[in-house]
Amino acid sequence: VSALLLALFTFTSFAMNDLPRNMNLKAFNPHRVDFTCAHQAPQLPPITTEAERLFQQGLVVTSYDLWPNQRNYKQAAQFWEKAAAQGHWKAAMNLAGLFERGLGVPRDTERAVQIVEGLMKQNVPAALDKMGTYHQSGIGVKRDIDRAYGFWQLAADKGSPSAQTYIGKKLKAAYDDTQMGVWGNRKVGLKMLECAFAQGDGDAAYEL
Repeated sequence: VSALLLALFTFTSFAMNDLPRNMNLKAFNPHRVDFTCAHQAPQLPPITTEAERLFQQGLVVTSYDLWPNQRNYKQAAQFWEKAAAQGHWKAAMNLAGLFERGLGVPRDTERAVQIVEGLMKQNVPAALDKMGTYHQSGIGVKRDIDRAYGFWQLAADKGSPSAQTYIGKKLKAAYDDTQMGVWGNRKVGLKMLECAFAQGDGDAAYEL
């Protein structure tokens, strides 16, 4: 029995280490010399017409034009689960958000992390950005701000406009203030913001 438990523990440890949430990351470097702009669109998996229709139906029933008590997150979860099964990455991200907060489905942070990991395996930059947020907040994983920045940095390099904006804002300060979480690397920070703006990111436009 002891040998079996040891083998099971060892297998579980190896399995956990192989999960995308535990991937090796480069340490966040706020003083990097340069940044090469990458756009996410060419890397994203294709979306079928039917999957997009289901995704849009989920948006309709959760629209902010509706009163909060009129929004049907349970129905949205059904739409987005079907769309995600057909490869719609945005629907999968939204579905993860529902499990993360327990809207329309039982709260299940492990399920949310697994969905995001699935998107990471498909090289979706937004999934790397979301995994950074999970590590920042300790949602479904151990809270680790260093790993959060590592994921955000990787997401920005891979083309996530959201991550580019977030890191860009952090780097465009006039000087380093680690307690405030800003660094004086304005050249690189502006390059990130310009890259995100070129992808239509409104927050990047505001910052610029």
